[in-house]
Amino acid sequence: MLLPGRARRHGLAAGAVRLVVDEVRASGLVREVHAFIGAGNRAAAAVARRTGFVDTGPCDVDYEGMPIRCDHWVLTV
Repeated sequence: MLLPGRARRHGLAAGAVRLVVDEVRASGLVREVHAFIGAGNRAAAAVARRTGFVDTGPCDVDYEGMPIRCDHWVLTV
């Protein structure tokens, strides 16, 4: 999450995701990275798309006993 204001729209979020994905690839421990992005969160979905994730569709995720509607994004590493 980025703070509002000047931090947005400069590629910082996408850059951070790329750094994490690079570390995951280097580790060789997993073959896929999953992201569960709140339905309607267009900014986060844009970052996922820009960094190579594929939207596999909607799902419900349990968060502290509360269901949250999300979109399930997957990146093969």
